[in-house]
Amino acid sequence: MLICNGDTLYKIDIDALSKFHKSMNASCTLALKPMRYFDRYGVIELNEDHFVKSFKEKKYYTTGLINGGVYALNISTFLNENLPEKFSFEKDYLEKKVNAKKNENPGIFGMIQDQYFIDIGIPEDYKKAQTELLNE
Repeated sequence: MLICNGDTLYKIDIDALSKFHKSMNASCTLALKPMRYFDRYGVIELNEDHFVKSFKEKKYYTTGLINGGVYALNISTFLNENLPEKFSFEKDYLEKKVNAKKNENPGIFGMIQDQYFIDIGIPEDYKKAQTELLNE
């Protein structure tokens, strides 16, 4: 299943994400955007096998991978999680699973996709996206 946050525009290769997700037998695969000189996003660290090692808090970073808000999700694995009726997908599922079960298969993986990305949850960037998309 593909899950997309509603407050970002992120051009990804869905086919590549799906193939990567299946090849890793992942619980969830995050599409990660490389960024430079930013402070409004946390950073996601991967190990050499593309497992998500950690979620770092928001602060100023010169470089890093951010969560682009697009996920490939293994539904059967997800439905076996003991989650409350209302929960945060990022905090209560992704971060807790990464912190509790490091390098467990199926695990949480990250795939870098360096394409157009903008956070339209911020009014200035929402306006910027409208202009950029019209010019494409």
